[in-house]
Amino acid sequence: ILNFKKALGINPRSAETYFNLGNIYIKRKDYEEGINFYHKAIEQKPNHLKTYYNLGITYEALNKPLKAAEYYQKALALNPKHMLAHFGLGNAFLKSNQAKSALLEYKEAINLNPEHIPSYVNMGTVQMQLGRFNQGRATYEAILSKKPGIAKIHKYLGIAYTQMKESPDKALFHLQESLRLSPNQPEVAQIKSMIQILTSKIG
Repeated sequence: ILNFKKALGINPRSAETYFNLGNIYIKRKDYEEGINFYHKAIEQKPNHLKTYYNLGITYEALNKPLKAAEYYQKALALNPKHMLAHFGLGNAFLKSNQAKSALLEYKEAINLNPEHIPSYVNMGTVQMQLGRFNQGRATYEAILSKKPGIAKIHKYLGIAYTQMKESPDKALFHLQESLRLSPNQPEVAQIKSMIQILTSKIG
């Protein structure tokens, strides 16, 4: 901090220095001071993309999704192909109960980076919330095709198949696989209860 402030004494118009100071204060959880330095960065350079994006992250961490969305959108106005800004905007929309808008942002994030697993996970969550169980199932299966062995995804698939009421055997398999991969996960009792119900139906 001392060195960056010395640098400002030499060049008080350096957006990058204000940005770096903002990052340090945010890491120290001094959000008010961090946000203050971010705004000073923008004063010096109104198109400072990284600052808008970091303000989005900061307001999301502060549980202010509408403010987060505002800054993610400003970042995207500067670079519509900023994948993580689309992902962040999706999260902000999801937290502010705008599920359909969130879904569009996750889809765009995946279009820009088809390997970004968190976008798939959150997209599947939104699809399930909207009652689009078949779409959610397809999304979760796409995740496992890219990264097998994720216990929570097997759990979500088990729930999706249970909701669809079409393939209880597949629901049972994925719930059992979730327990096998993570036997001490917080939802163990719930998963075991679902397995018992499915087993009785299949049997």
